Amino acid sequence: MNLARGLMVAFLLLTNSALATEWNDLDSAQQDVLAPFKDRWETLDEDRQNRLATGARHWLAMDDAQKERFADRYDRWKNLTATDQRRLQQHMRIYRKLTAEQRHRIRNRLREFNALLPDRRMELRHQFREMNPRERARALQRMRENMRENMREEQLREQQSREQPRQRRCD
Repeated sequence: MNLARGLMVAFLLLTNSALATEWNDLDSAQQDVLAPFKDRWETLDEDRQNRLATGARHWLAMDDAQKERFADRYDRWKNLTATDQRRLQQHMRIYRKLTAEQRHRIRNRLREFNALLPDRRMELRHQFREMNPRERARALQRMRENMRENMREEQLREQQSREQPRQRRCD
């Protein structure tokens, strides 16, 4: 029994190391990006190595403006408290579970908000911050209800537009 268990562990370790990204398998540009990890690369688990290698490929494919935006977002992330980071991660998990249509709607609303004049955005943020918890909860509830209503109306319009061609064919 111990021999079988030992063979299984050895097999799993060999399989895992075969699937891991070896440092020498990275191209020179990826190695440059990942240089801070070189000394401990072999100690990183396979998933971490693969995520880092993928991230390096994405980084290398970015233009300078994209890299600058990413660096700015990363700096903002690092300056968040641990509580705020966890809260943001939770929001992202929820966001990823939304349908593509819901995510699209949220991105459009954010674009609309960002298109407002800076003074107006600041005023709206200030108004929201000044609300007491009950007022804020009511405002958020109204926003959710408006969003649901807009979704229902849009779905109804889409359904009607799909039905119109069928009605014309029947006439």
